[in-house]
Amino acid sequence: MATGIIPGKKPRRAGFVVAGALVVTVLLWQLPEFLRIPELSVLVYPFRLFVTLVHELGHGVAAMLTGGEFMSLEVMANGAGLATTRGGARFVIIQMGYLGASFFGAAMLLLANKLRNPRWLTALVGLFCGGVTVFLGVNLATKLIGGAVFALAILLAFKGPEWLNLFALNLLAMMVGLNALMDIWGLLSNLDTTVSGTPNDALAMQKLTYLPAALWAALWVVISVAVLGGAVYAAFIRPMRQK
Repeated sequence: MATGIIPGKKPRRAGFVVAGALVVTVLLWQLPEFLRIPELSVLVYPFRLFVTLVHELGHGVAAMLTGGEFMSLEVMANGAGLATTRGGARFVIIQMGYLGASFFGAAMLLLANKLRNPRWLTALVGLFCGGVTVFLGVNLATKLIGGAVFALAILLAFKGPEWLNLFALNLLAMMVGLNALMDIWGLLSNLDTTVSGTPNDALAMQKLTYLPAALWAALWVVISVAVLGGAVYAAFIRPMRQK
């Protein structure tokens, strides 16, 4: 069995697809600043909303995995979000917002380039995000975002070519991973922010553990860099070195 990007497929073609996703990611991030046209930042707005969705899902899934309940989910038009949980291990639940987004991006990057058929991953992401937002979303924006993710993912999985699925998954993984990392980095300079009166995750950890919020934010930066770097190494660098 072949190893590397898409086992059994043409590795060179897959490599071009992944490289293309990386180029598009960089352009989407840098183009508004490079051209000095802030309005172009609207291009990354859908990814911003998706990252918020993943962040809040991280809280909810952590609650369920630690014996609690995922009560509701809200994604706001300005990119903020709020997950309501009950019970579970607060020490884990609070941290799995930012870290959950980083883990999600890393897992998508790794699986997209290791699975024999990436369409299944596309469909799984759509089903999960769509299902959760329909049942737990408390506002119209959340349901619309989840519905859009579901519809696009299912259409791509069953009608799109394999290379387009691979491109979309890598683009989404890179955007989620980078956004998650930059969100945590930005948290270091905005430690007093709140959402609907709820303190940010670093402040919540400070109240729970009596350790400084800045310490938790810095720790999450280190973990996120390690996780995303490990995914890049496992997906791309190690297969190339083995060859």
